[in-house]
Amino acid sequence: MCHFSFTVISGALFVSARRYDSNMLANSREELVEVFDALDADLDRLDEVSFEVLSTPERLRSLERLECLARRLPAAQHTLINQLDTQASEEELGGTLCCALANRLRITKPEAGRRIAEAKP
Repeated sequence: MCHFSFTVISGALFVSARRYDSNMLANSREELVEVFDALDADLDRLDEVSFEVLSTPERLRSLERLECLARRLPAAQHTLINQLDTQASEEELGGTLCCALANRLRITKPEAGRRIAEAKP
């Protein structure tokens, strides 16, 4: 898990990540909420950044970094989907996992099914 910080220095966007080692993993609900809140706050900061100050190479590098970050998000999604698949009952979910994901995430059932299949180990 990482905590990301976004900073603009002399017109360049810097994204720094602080990786948590196994001794720093969230071990409580409160810690998990803190991790999600920090990620949400960092993304809010990113939304407020003006990319107008960047040169073309800096914009390309920023896009590259955003792509790398976006590719890492599915790992946590896969873990949660697989845990729901193996540990949650249809009663808890209010139906099948596919229906529960579609409803909660506001996605189509085919998209929910695709995500469930993609999450399989």
